[in-house]
Amino acid sequence: MFVNAGGEGSTEANCTMSFMADSFFQGGDAFQTGEHIVESALPVKREHLVCKNCAAEIEVTSAQHKVMQMKSTAKYEKKIQELSAQCQRKSDECYQAWMSLTAANEQLEKVRMELDNKLFQTYSLDQTVDKQAENLRNISSKYECDKKFWAVAINNLQEKIKVMKEEHSQLLREAHECADSIPDLNKMVFAVQSLVSQCEDLKVKYNEEHAKRRKLYNLVQEAKGANYSGCTSRNIRVFCRCRPLSKTEVASGHATVVDFDAAKDGELGILTGGSTKKNFKFDRVYTPKDDQVDVFADASPLVISVLDGYNVCIFAYGQTGTGKTFTMEGIEQNRGVNYRTLEELFRVSKERSETFSYDISVSVLEVYNEQIRDLLGASPTSKKQWRLAKTDVQGDRLKEAQNINRSLSALGDVISALATKSSHIPYRNSKLTHLLQDSLGGDSKTLMFVQISPSEHDLSETLSSLNFATRARGVELCPAKKQIDTSELQKLKMMLDKARQECRTKDESL
Repeated sequence: MFVNAGGEGSTEANCTMSFMADSFFQGGDAFQTGEHIVESALPVKREHLVCKNCAAEIEVTSAQHKVMQMKSTAKYEKKIQELSAQCQRKSDECYQAWMSLTAANEQLEKVRMELDNKLFQTYSLDQTVDKQAENLRNISSKYECDKKFWAVAINNLQEKIKVMKEEHSQLLREAHECADSIPDLNKMVFAVQSLVSQCEDLKVKYNEEHAKRRKLYNLVQEAKGANYSGCTSRNIRVFCRCRPLSKTEVASGHATVVDFDAAKDGELGILTGGSTKKNFKFDRVYTPKDDQVDVFADASPLVISVLDGYNVCIFAYGQTGTGKTFTMEGIEQNRGVNYRTLEELFRVSKERSETFSYDISVSVLEVYNEQIRDLLGASPTSKKQWRLAKTDVQGDRLKEAQNINRSLSALGDVISALATKSSHIPYRNSKLTHLLQDSLGGDSKTLMFVQISPSEHDLSETLSSLNFATRARGVELCPAKKQIDTSELQKLKMMLDKARQECRTKDESL
């Protein structure tokens, strides 16, 4: 019930309102208001409110209206605060929801990556399974083929076993027949055992005799290489080989300066001019008529020494063109010492295979310009010896010739030091002598081929090579030493000093 007390009278209206007092100022939709001026002693401002439900006009004073506005304002402010608090809570909930959503997205991305990995693994496993299935099919196919093959093989073996059983039965019958025909079978068994024991004893005696034979053989070889002053322990043997005159030398009318009358006794003479002849003595002298077989026949005993545990060295020395390569290597149709030595090594080791076991290894080295090269590991460089005294060479050839001369000079120094029993042997003066260190001293055995030319044009080089070989042959391990012509030794030293002086002069000129 609302009462309008203003104006000329009182208006009472019974009307049911469907809105709350704090809803009067929610906008123009709820009420329609206006001004109504009442004439009275004190003018009072009045307003009319229109009920939204029944459209009845209700008159209220300004004070009432203000009170209602204040109440409504307070209520709305409270409502606003509540809504603000609710909005803050909703914001917090939204933030929490966003954070949860972000975490969920990250987890989803992680799950997606794991899923991708699983898919890739599944794909890889599928491929692996396919390959394994293919392999399994192949294995199955091979198994079937092998199964058929082995089935046939087993059938064949069964047939063979059947035949062997029949043969075994036959042999048993024959063995029983033999046993019945031999009353003293136990005596035969005892005799066989006795023979086996005797064979073992003979084997032991054979090894002992073999050791004695090897010792005696080495003594014989040392006796063959003995010098003629009574020493029996010289370790360097020297064989001299002379090549025939070449077609060019024959066409040029070169004469032969080598006398082979006493070659069978290891002697040869060099015609030095007119009726003068200089004689040399070596362990063996080969004429131009001797072939590769004759040469190796005298060198082959050293192969036995190799298999007996000795260090053995075989090398050729001489001027260019005297046949060193032919003696050591030969040609395919007529092999030299190197190839024949290897063949003999394998032949003898095969003969001894039931008693001894050998490990054989081969290396081929070249000393070129004081550098050691492995000829089995790289293509060999063509090599020639050049003498400064007879060849005008420049550049690389000069360097090659100088290094060759230095190596030969160092070899001469080593031979001289060994011959004079010097306390210091200069093995390390060159790569050549360093390599030959184990084969030039101690219990080693060394064979030197000195190669010479028969031509009168090469007389000086021939004499130089023979003098050097004579010095090498004088190296011995026993106290007694071979007597060497001291005048020749002085002459060799003078020639060596002259050659060194020429080398230094040419080095300075270069």
